[in-house]
Amino acid sequence: MNDSQMIRARMGGGDEISELTRLLPAPPAPELPGGRIRDLRAHLMAEVASEQRGAALAPEGAPARHRSTQRRPRRRGWLVAGLTGAVAAGAAVVIGVSVLGSSGPTGAASPAAATLLAKIATAATRQPEPKVSDSEFVYIRSQDTSGSREVWSSVASTTACVRSLVISDGKRYWVGASPGDLAANGIKPDCHGVVNEPTYRFLQSLPTDPRTLLNFIYDKTQGEGQAQGRDGEAFITIGDLLRDSIVPPKTAAALFRAAALIPGVSVVGPAKNAAGRPGIAVAWTGGQSHDAYEWIFDAKTYQFIGEQDSDGTKIAILQRAFVAHAGQRP
Repeated sequence: MNDSQMIRARMGGGDEISELTRLLPAPPAPELPGGRIRDLRAHLMAEVASEQRGAALAPEGAPARHRSTQRRPRRRGWLVAGLTGAVAAGAAVVIGVSVLGSSGPTGAASPAAATLLAKIATAATRQPEPKVSDSEFVYIRSQDTSGSREVWSSVASTTACVRSLVISDGKRYWVGASPGDLAANGIKPDCHGVVNEPTYRFLQSLPTDPRTLLNFIYDKTQGEGQAQGRDGEAFITIGDLLRDSIVPPKTAAALFRAAALIPGVSVVGPAKNAAGRPGIAVAWTGGQSHDAYEWIFDAKTYQFIGEQDSDGTKIAILQRAFVAHAGQRP
């Protein structure tokens, strides 16, 4: 049985809540209210967001790496692309005006997934809020099915504004805009960050009401991931944020609670990340191809430790830290 079949087999049949109870340690205290969380209406009116399309400078011949062949190219950590041609052609900053409606999706995650995600969110809120300066960098060390990777990205500026460092299987790549390139072409990118390339400061600015946050993600990813639909794309986007960033505790909790509002999310049981570390997985499955995308958590600490796709692509998050400069290791 291949990985895709194993994922789908784990998602079918059985009593999810009984299985979840067996797999997880007993919580110290109840963490969910007795009834269903009432959906809150989101009114983010006329919000203007600037998105810089393409933000990477790589050495000539550097391979473009994709996190999954089933999915569109992802952000900085898993894709090294070229900005030079886009700048030379006068690449434009895309300005979008977004008005979110008050209605949300019908349905939600399975009861077992909602319970587990609530526990994970509660664990996130117990983490201390780090004190970080804008001059620091986020360091993430990870491993996927094709090799190892270290990424240093600015706390306050996107790769369209600050060069970040990637070491992939021992090879060094500087990613981002060279000094003066953007200004010389009259381009003013959103250095603060966007959903598809967040900075730590951008993540701090996100709404912490789960419904408002989910509507925000639906809006910012509209038209992307056609095969997965908006629910699958929202789940994948949240996974990208969790994988490629250090997420502030309150934002992380809101992201987990937002995921509990997405239809098609369920608990799929035991799983291992790319490094072989065991955990318990939450997945979204559906779309035109009925693909499954899993997040893997340590079953005791609820720490996010990796991902798995239905095509067998696995990722392990090995280390996260804030460091003073690109290239510094904790």
